[in-house]
Amino acid sequence: MISTSAETLISVAILSVIRSRLGHGSDDFIVAVGERIGAACSFDFNGGLEPFTVAMNDIWAELGFGMVSMSMERGGLLIRHQLPHQGQDSSVWRDTLPLLVEGVYRSWFHHFSTHGTLSRISSSGSELEFIFSE
Repeated sequence: MISTSAETLISVAILSVIRSRLGHGSDDFIVAVGERIGAACSFDFNGGLEPFTVAMNDIWAELGFGMVSMSMERGGLLIRHQLPHQGQDSSVWRDTLPLLVEGVYRSWFHHFSTHGTLSRISSSGSELEFIFSE
């Protein structure tokens, strides 16, 4: 379930209004906000894929933004992000939250590897898939 903290709800609602007013032209802005969130929620990485996933999921749980699973596939790191249940007013979350999540991943993976590329390969109402390759 999405975090119901006032800060989270207000922040995502504001970004949702910006996106509804400006359309897809605001997508880069929302991704950049996600990048700032990622920079503020940085973590140390020592080890393999499992501790990396656990560290990310701790942050996602705190933010109420879902959870991640990762595996080595398709010539890179496949990232499956399960979005939280959207509740009654899904319009606030449907378009904005995936962009914020993408920005957070961009920040994290840039921090750990300046040579890699993160690409969103699919998006559904409940799951995002990215591939990170170097």
